Amino acid sequence: MPLEDIKQPIPANDADAGQDVDAVSFEQLPSYGPRPDTSQAPPYPTELPSAFPIGESETQPLVTLKELEFHLRLLAVFDNLYKTVRECQPDVAPVDPDAKWAVFLARAVHRFDAWATVGLGGRAASGPLLEYEIPPWDVIMVWHTYLLNPRTYYEDGNRSTPLLHKINDFPLTLVGSLISPETHDLLPPSHERVQYFESHTGYPFHYVVSAAEDPAVDIACPRCDAVIPVPWHDESGKGYAQAGFEVVCKACGLSITHEAMGVRKFFNDFVLVRSDPTKYFMAGTLLEPIEGICDPGQATLAAKKIERYFAVFDDGKKSASDWADLAKWTFAGIENCLRAGLKIPATKPLPPRMQRVVLKYRGHYTPSIELTGAIIRQRSFIQKMVDLGWTHPHRFGNNRAILVRCVARYHAFLDLMASESATFFVPTLDIDLSWHTHQLKAMSYRDQTYQLLKRILNHDDRVEEERLSNSFDRTARAWKRRFGVPYSFCGHSQPAEGLCGKFKRFTSKVLKTLALVSCRPDLVSTAGDDAEETSRSSVLFVNHPSARKKREKHEAARTKRLERARQLDEKGKGDGWNALLAKRRQNHPDSFIYAYPYWGITPVYGVLVSEGAAANLLVGAGRAGGIVGVDVGDVGVDVGDAGVDVGDVEDVGVDAGDVGVDVGVWGGCGDVEVENEGPITRSQPYADVRVCITG
Repeated sequence: MPLEDIKQPIPANDADAGQDVDAVSFEQLPSYGPRPDTSQAPPYPTELPSAFPIGESETQPLVTLKELEFHLRLLAVFDNLYKTVRECQPDVAPVDPDAKWAVFLARAVHRFDAWATVGLGGRAASGPLLEYEIPPWDVIMVWHTYLLNPRTYYEDGNRSTPLLHKINDFPLTLVGSLISPETHDLLPPSHERVQYFESHTGYPFHYVVSAAEDPAVDIACPRCDAVIPVPWHDESGKGYAQAGFEVVCKACGLSITHEAMGVRKFFNDFVLVRSDPTKYFMAGTLLEPIEGICDPGQATLAAKKIERYFAVFDDGKKSASDWADLAKWTFAGIENCLRAGLKIPATKPLPPRMQRVVLKYRGHYTPSIELTGAIIRQRSFIQKMVDLGWTHPHRFGNNRAILVRCVARYHAFLDLMASESATFFVPTLDIDLSWHTHQLKAMSYRDQTYQLLKRILNHDDRVEEERLSNSFDRTARAWKRRFGVPYSFCGHSQPAEGLCGKFKRFTSKVLKTLALVSCRPDLVSTAGDDAEETSRSSVLFVNHPSARKKREKHEAARTKRLERARQLDEKGKGDGWNALLAKRRQNHPDSFIYAYPYWGITPVYGVLVSEGAAANLLVGAGRAGGIVGVDVGDVGVDVGDAGVDVGDVEDVGVDAGDVGVDVGVWGGCGDVEVENEGPITRSQPYADVRVCITG
């Protein structure tokens, strides 16, 4: 369908006025034309359009409704597995539910590693898995989490997990078909599927949930390769699934820890890279840092540098274990060797790029990411899906409009990133669901995001709280500027009012546009429950002492803004969006007001400008007579209600996205003229009026 067709307004339907938009089946697409009167809200579509705009391009839907439903079905399986493990009554330790889950995850990662490196070795060709090749559900859970780290997954596929790389995309539809659509229970596996896994990995297909059924695991000594049986859990805290794991090898006397095994992994790769730096690569060196594509030349150069740093210790005869002996089987020892080669003091840190390489080896399994911790972090997202009821069977059987909006908002999120590629953006729940589903299509995800955004998007789930919170506010402001509607719409207040917001109060007296309107009804609904379910924020708020005071201050400011919005609305002067947010917040329990942890987008280049720096940059460039394209939402300049004092600023373009106007200021404060800019365009969906303040 051409874009012109997408932009056609939807005719009003008086018979359906006042109904829940998700309860109405209406196949026409939402309006991209002049703002509709949302008191007569059009019904929301229940099918996806043929194309979405992203940046300067158009694309077919990157995620389908069926894929979302299969993904939610899979998340229900993971949730049931989590509850089953935690609630089992073992005959031996551990008895703590969290400890039982940690042991289960350690065993699952161990089994996944065997499947990914050995179990797939019997496949005759590359391409999608067949039904009998689908691994057990614990292995699928680990694989699922691995895929949600797309750059790591891609680099490892070209380095250490080529068999996984050859599968291309996760078989979501096939995996979903192995789950009962009526109950979300697991369907019995075929005899061929069980036999294939067991014969190729040497492990039983059916996982165990109790340590009593599988109390120990055999590991190889990283120094002498002797096989040593060790318990998964030990009352002393030194079991293989525990952080304090330690066992002494009786053959060589090495004290084996997780760290020692990671050090051996580092030097295994180092020895391979030295043998052929054009064929083998160190973790963290193969991908170009901005675009995320493979750059073997860069990786070869990095390998030669690392080799040169270790050259001072080289006698030409060292094996991987010999090098590890030199480093004393610790990462600190590796870093000391690198400092010696770089000739920098022992008190100074390694260069950031070198630190990232070393960090990739902290996990001792084949993937260059610690998957147990990644699964635990992923758990928070699954729990939110469960709390919303989205993992229940037939949840969307007669109400697919919510899933349509999930997909529409995800594509708008990508469009936002295309417009501001250096910004750290944070997704909401519904966007996350579509984003995760897209990432499961590993090869397609890489190709499509690179084609549309000129880089492979990555996840980052280890961002500190304050940065996530601030970045969510930036995301909300950028979203409002670009699309003219709120980003989060379930009782979570809008970001603090800055220069743009105060322009809004000034221009509203001229424009008389205080009504609650939506120029992008495909991205947010004004119809009650439908909107509340789909846009809860995914900012991380954790109970960490270093962030508690800032969080409390942040929340107090949000509460104050919502109360101010309510008061202004009572006087007929407020912003309809914020007034509705204030009303919705009163009906939400805390668990639906506060945000929850999940992943933002790693900025690929550039720096975040502080508020003061942004203000100085704005004014300085204005005095120089230049044109400035700066987000001034955080500058905090009070322009009052009566007018705007721009001082010496001579030519500044200020984007007042809070009211859907583009304000141009030329050389001071003067009369106000209003020009009608005509229909909304895709590139400026929020700007239908231009206010010119002339000298």
